[in-house]
Amino acid sequence: MPSKIEDETPVEIHFTCQKQEAYAFAQFLKRAQYSDFESRAYDEEDASRMMNAAESIQSALREAGFSPR
Repeated sequence: MPSKIEDETPVEIHFTCQKQEAYAFAQFLKRAQYSDFESRAYDEEDASRMMNAAESIQSALREAGFSPR
């Protein structure tokens, strides 16, 4: 079932986690590829939305000092 949220208004999300969790998630996002999102998406548009969100989270983690090589 495709996403029902059509509103493209930006959303700011704050969360708290352990440093080890932040680093591990940054590692995960570094390794994730489009095919990982595509295999779990309803369609290509949904996969692109998920990938864009992952890139935004990765950027926020980078700004917080979690940028694995």
